[in-house]
Amino acid sequence: MGADLYVDRVFKDDPRVNVIGKKLDETRNALRDLPDDSSEDVIKRLERREKALCDAYGRALDRIFCVENGYFRDSYNCSNLLWVLSLDYWVWLGGFLDGKGFLHPQHTCIILAKIQSRPVTETRLKQHLKQMKIELGKDGKTADEELKEWLDYFTKKRKRLIRFLKMAIEADSPILCSI
Repeated sequence: MGADLYVDRVFKDDPRVNVIGKKLDETRNALRDLPDDSSEDVIKRLERREKALCDAYGRALDRIFCVENGYFRDSYNCSNLLWVLSLDYWVWLGGFLDGKGFLHPQHTCIILAKIQSRPVTETRLKQHLKQMKIELGKDGKTADEELKEWLDYFTKKRKRLIRFLKMAIEADSPILCSI
C-alpha cells in the first residue's frame, strides 16, 4: 500500500512506457513458460534463466516507474517521506485534490513550497523512527551508521519528490494521485 502519483501528461505520453510495457508482457510470458524438469543440471540452468528474467523484469519496471517518466511512489510504511516531514497524503495532500483525484498545477506549487520548506533533519527522522518503533543499531551496524543511512535515503527521496513536482509544474500538468 502506498501513494502513487503520476504526472498525467508525462506518464501517458511517454512512448517508452508502451515499449517497456510490451517488454514486461514478453518477460512475464517467458517466466510463465519455463518448463518443469527434474534433472539437476536443467533445474540449475532454469534457475539462472529465471533469475535473469526476473532481473530484466525488475529493470523494466524501474525504467517505467521512475520520476523521469512522471511517476513517484511513497509506501505507507517506515519509508514514507511525508510522515518524516510531519505531513500525510490523506488529509494534507488529499485536501488539495479535486473530486477525481487530480492535483492541479496551482496546488502543486503549494505542495512543492511546503516540501521545500521542510528538510529531512535528524530530529524529524528520530521522531519518525520512534513512532514506527524502529530501533537503530540492531542489525550489526551502529545506531549512528543506520541513522546516516536513513538520513541519506530520505534526503534523496525528498529530492526525487521535488524533481517530480517541478516536472509537473513545468509540464503544466495535473498529477493523478492514487492515495
